[in-house]
Amino acid sequence: MVGKGYATEVVKELIGYAFEELRLAKVIAETQTANILSCKLLERVGMELEQKIQRFGAEQAIYAIYNIPA
Repeated sequence: MVGKGYATEVVKELIGYAFEELRLAKVIAETQTANILSCKLLERVGMELEQKIQRFGAEQAIYAIYNIPA
């Protein structure tokens, strides 16, 4: 079921839960840079690339989003 938007909705809900219920200041995600669809998903939900590292035998992208109180 590629392209139905389910992953985007799930990640948005997880971020909302992390900020609203858990009161976290920051949420991070890690994916391989070769996984272009995952990178695009994380960017689509507002996460920004913070750094790239070598881990697990491949280049990894570390994304983050911050909870900015209103």
